[in-house]
Amino acid sequence: MLFLFLTVLWILSFFSPYLSYAEENPLALGKKRFNHFCSQCHGEKGSGDGVNSEYIDPPPRDLTDSIKEYLAKFTNEQIIKAITIGGAGIDKSRNMPMWGMTLSEYEIGAVAGYVRTLHPNNAGPVDLAGLSRERPKTALKEVNLEKTYSKSDLKIAMNYYKKFGCNGCHKINQLGGRSGPALDGIGSLMKARDIFNVIKNPLAVKENSRMPNLGLSDEHAAYLTGYLMSLK
Repeated sequence: MLFLFLTVLWILSFFSPYLSYAEENPLALGKKRFNHFCSQCHGEKGSGDGVNSEYIDPPPRDLTDSIKEYLAKFTNEQIIKAITIGGAGIDKSRNMPMWGMTLSEYEIGAVAGYVRTLHPNNAGPVDLAGLSRERPKTALKEVNLEKTYSKSDLKIAMNYYKKFGCNGCHKINQLGGRSGPALDGIGSLMKARDIFNVIKNPLAVKENSRMPNLGLSDEHAAYLTGYLMSLK
């Protein structure tokens, strides 16, 4: 009977993003999420040498404090805040995206706990009690994607592309990061609605995506869509 129960749980874990880590060791979960979402910039060991690192200015933070003490000065709460609202939210580099619209509070806490193991510090364990395991949801609305973008509109959209750090992971004309697909010619490969949906809620479109939900407004997402549709 116990074997049957465990078998059912194992099968259900493939269909639920929450059951799959409900009883997982928080440190193991934090490492798993870090490797999937953060290592592309910070590197698998957190030393700032991820696949995108040479294309990001300023470069990703060395989370190991191997050269000088930095993260050891931060509290657990400050690290959680940085992961949740991103670099721009704490007056740091915009190249560090926010993860609060992608991961659950519990997952972010687990990542913070794992980051604490990468550098010497006197901080206590990250408190995960009461943190929600449910990931945020983004409701998609009907927006006008048929707008004709002028040269000035496209210039604004290009600035959004850089402002929101898209070039940190994607390359255009060989310039930009390497962890995301190159965007040359994407306007001929995808429909505007599909591009818009990926921008607004990446994980809803591709379950194993590494792309963060940046919480962009429909207007910003539509401008970015218009810019990407112009790349043909």
